[in-house]
Amino acid sequence: MRLILIAAAAAALAACGPSAADKAAPAGSEPQPEGVPAPAAPPVAALDWHFMTEGGSADLDFGDGDWAEGTSAFHMSCLPNSKSVEVSLAKDGQATLTSGGQSVSVEADSSTPADGPALAAFRASGALTVAQGSAPQTLNATPAGKAEVEKFFAYCTRPQG
Repeated sequence: MRLILIAAAAAALAACGPSAADKAAPAGSEPQPEGVPAPAAPPVAALDWHFMTEGGSADLDFGDGDWAEGTSAFHMSCLPNSKSVEVSLAKDGQATLTSGGQSVSVEADSSTPADGPALAAFRASGALTVAQGSAPQTLNATPAGKAEVEKFFAYCTRPQG
């Protein structure tokens, strides 16, 4: 009787362990439990505007501030006193940027005037709605982010030096 119980317990433990197929799977390819979604990007509310200069150009990014590997929802760049802003979009095609009731349509990786009505309203408010594809995203600056937006537009529209 005792031998039967030991054999039953061993069989139950073997059933709980990984199968031969599971043991052969490469590291990092383990299946996720059902109903558990993949980790998502931080919500837009957790992100903010960040300004950086490098190599003579300026960047303004709505993200988590990690320029190398972080999360970015929207990005713009410019050269000093160029009076234009290059817009990078998540996907090819066209997007509409809206702020303060003013809108401008932009193509992916294209330039638009830094002092146009929509970007002037964005500079003043720190809020920009980006509509591309399905749902528009409103990217609101915190007070610190609003200061970053102003630094960016000052770099793009004033002589440096």
